[in-house]
Amino acid sequence: MNTDGTDTGQSPFDLFNLLNRSCVPTKLHSNSPTCLQAARICREAYGVVRSACWRIWEESGERKAGASSTHSKRFARFGCGCAALRLSAFLFILVLMPSLTSAAALELTIDSSKGGEEIELTRYYPAPGRYHWDTLDTVIEKILETKAKPILCLCFKPKALYPKIDQHVVHPSDYAEWEELVYQLVKHCNQARKFGIEYWEVANEPDIGEDGGCPYLFQPADYVIYYAHTVSAIRRADPRAKVGGPALAGYNSDIGTALIEHCGKGQAPLDFFSWHVYHSDPGYFRKSIRDAN
Repeated sequence: MNTDGTDTGQSPFDLFNLLNRSCVPTKLHSNSPTCLQAARICREAYGVVRSACWRIWEESGERKAGASSTHSKRFARFGCGCAALRLSAFLFILVLMPSLTSAAALELTIDSSKGGEEIELTRYYPAPGRYHWDTLDTVIEKILETKAKPILCLCFKPKALYPKIDQHVVHPSDYAEWEELVYQLVKHCNQARKFGIEYWEVANEPDIGEDGGCPYLFQPADYVIYYAHTVSAIRRADPRAKVGGPALAGYNSDIGTALIEHCGKGQAPLDFFSWHVYHSDPGYFRKSIRDAN
């Protein structure tokens, strides 16, 4: 969708890739010290996101000849009250910014003609027993500098456990190895690095799959199995961690119903239930909460 409301003719997945690949904060509309700091950190974080998604896009074989034209549009404005960072196919980190007295806005320029500096975000689990957390650590450190509270959403499919790229392949090849990976991740964040990550969300929009930029498309029965294994590993590493999900694209998805029923029987813990709303009418938000309740 263009800024004037007309259709671009691109699929949601194309637009997702374009945004994550090439959004760069370029202009700040405030000079307060707090907002300047927030803008600097947003620029650095988006540089990581852009570079990672460019590499994923390149490796996926999706790139088409002639797709490197330059687009320069004002895509969005971000207030300092709330910011969100998406790490495609890895971790979605929701950043809840503290209340700030000064408002600022960032102008994003989309330039798909070139990618950012190459990073090894997709190599966080290069082989069984080996981990690469450096890039993740850098992103979390930048978030914490703002006094924000990161919520880590587990949304990744390491090649060692998912050798085939297919959104319908939702279970890892070895759940014991998957649990160990999640255990080591939580332990690294909260023991080794003492980041104090309290909330852990399992999956991101598992009800829509790659159409929403997600690496998997779950059925209800599959999701509760995946959820149970994942939160077991999280709680084993940090018994005080709060776990939940499923971060639905549609709050009335059967996946949400299955999760609540599963956890209601005491088969897995559930500290919070989450979903996404893409709407400009506050009434729709209220309706989704009433319906979910």
